[in-house]
Amino acid sequence: PAQRSPVVGGVVLGLCRSLGSALIMASAVTYTRVDDVVTITLNDGKMNAFSLERLAQLNAALDRAEAENGTIAVLLLGNVKAFSAGFDLKVMGGPPSSAQYDLFMAGANLALRLFDFSRPVVIGCTGHALALGAIFLLAADVKVGQLGTRHKIGLTEVAIGMTVPVFGVELARHSITKTALEDSVLHSKVYTPQEAQAVGLLSLVVPPDSFHAVCVSEAARLAKLENPGYVKTKRYLRKGILDHMRATLEADGVRLKPNDSKL
Repeated sequence: PAQRSPVVGGVVLGLCRSLGSALIMASAVTYTRVDDVVTITLNDGKMNAFSLERLAQLNAALDRAEAENGTIAVLLLGNVKAFSAGFDLKVMGGPPSSAQYDLFMAGANLALRLFDFSRPVVIGCTGHALALGAIFLLAADVKVGQLGTRHKIGLTEVAIGMTVPVFGVELARHSITKTALEDSVLHSKVYTPQEAQAVGLLSLVVPPDSFHAVCVSEAARLAKLENPGYVKTKRYLRKGILDHMRATLEADGVRLKPNDSKL
């Protein structure tokens, strides 16, 4: 199984796991397996903002994927409006609170889980991917976008007065080109899919009519990579960045608790 990043904030991940097990069957997160490709689709009919409930449902789907027999890859999709526009701003847009801290820690741990997942993860960017949605893209092994669309992709936290968390900065540093890193992270530059591919936010950009087929093909290709070779090599490659993100996660999160500094 994938090594899970520690949740120093108490019961946050446990709460997400128990919520997710109960909710996945009737949720905005759906799960299918065809051959060696597990497809997890996020679709709340809106912008797929991440609440505690939605993160719990996604964690439960990943638990199920890890329990599958044989070698599989995960394909994560959104809806036609958005892959995800990030954290639920009804929670994150207010003053510091315990709810903000819990949501931040749950989202951060899920990003780390995707980056460290024991099987390959492909994300199909079905629409906009902003803030945490873009950070999740960076955590995937392969991220596929759609050519010629008006989808907006970027780390927009600073533009709305928030701080890009350490784990977001480090995932950006891992994938985004050096020349584009400050524009992407510090200046909140938003990209078209073609531009996002050029700077490293996307791996592939394909025409919309072949998008789903390419996503499935990429996942099927990566599903052939067997463990323990795949997961051990992945962790050798990513150990330094994972260790740093885990070590800084709690200090990053406590900024969101009441009576601490603003984001």
